[in-house]
Amino acid sequence: MTNKIDFVLLGTVLILVFFGLIMVYSASAIFSEKAFDNDPFHVFKNQLTWTILGLSILFITIFIPTRLFNRFAWVLFGVTVVLLIMVFIPDFGTKILGAKRWVRIGGIGFQPSELAKLTIIILFAKLFKNPDTVNDLKKSFLPGLGLLILISGLIMFEPDFGTAVEIFLIGIIIMFISGVKWIYLFNIGTVTVPAVVSLILFAGYRKERILAFLNPGSLATTSGYQIIQSLIAVGSGGLAGLGLGNSVQKLFFLPQAHSDYIFAIIGEELGLFGSLLVIGLFLTLLIKGFKIGKKSREPFSQLIAYGISFHILLQVFLNIGITLGLLPPKGLPLPFFSAGGSSLIITLLEIGILLRISLENELGRQYGR
Repeated sequence: MTNKIDFVLLGTVLILVFFGLIMVYSASAIFSEKAFDNDPFHVFKNQLTWTILGLSILFITIFIPTRLFNRFAWVLFGVTVVLLIMVFIPDFGTKILGAKRWVRIGGIGFQPSELAKLTIIILFAKLFKNPDTVNDLKKSFLPGLGLLILISGLIMFEPDFGTAVEIFLIGIIIMFISGVKWIYLFNIGTVTVPAVVSLILFAGYRKERILAFLNPGSLATTSGYQIIQSLIAVGSGGLAGLGLGNSVQKLFFLPQAHSDYIFAIIGEELGLFGSLLVIGLFLTLLIKGFKIGKKSREPFSQLIAYGISFHILLQVFLNIGITLGLLPPKGLPLPFFSAGGSSLIITLLEIGILLRISLENELGRQYGR
């Protein structure tokens, strides 16, 4: 059975993962040395631990039949909602940088909103897998919309506006792919777009981010600072970069250099060529994901494959767009590269599911199923 595994997809992911480890060390060594008792490997060692755990989960997931995700979709939803609620409970929720987005159990911190992204993909694949009921208001559309509002709303209150919007978009994309009527999606837009605009305008810090995006120089010492430093990093790299490990911006000029803004360090150290290599690897992964979805004969598996592919595409697009100043600033990780365990583990779990769907496609083709 193992000879049916998509080794192009697996190989691409392994390259991204180990490339990410190299860049995490390069971007974090100086920070780690100052912040963690002269240990330049502190952040790297944490990331390596999460990587080993994530890859183990990936390889285990390859051998889990996709039908089990369908069977336990509601259990996954229940667990996700409980974890999202635990964020607000003082004994479990952890506040970092002004927001409660982490649950800490047994000394291990986890971000439930990352799990929520996968939960929505699996749950919506279950709700909208049947073409005959996809536009049924009672069986599919309204329950799906209600669940999407519930999960997005809980995340909004953390507050994590960007992730809530990202999850809402993932849900809408799956609805669209499954064949939900345009009029239903249009009606959602007529309500949510004004609501999103209002949430931005009536929250000072969100409005300031929009102003910083439009004119970073006017808020150069506050919300525009990170955009300016990121653009300096990318611009300094030129075509070939300053060389691996030679970034200047990571020397405490660019905040979150080893996490949300690691693509700026890639651009600075490896230049345009290195940045295009990273983008090329992501494009290879996404093309494989879409092909796996297209080949799947099972609507449930097909929607999951498309959902995972669009989720990764959306995350990459948003992160790189923010790094290059093309989108308003918001903390979103770059898959496989940004330091942090929650995003990495969930993304590797998603890749494991993709590989499993690909394997089932090949077995079905071989045995005529």
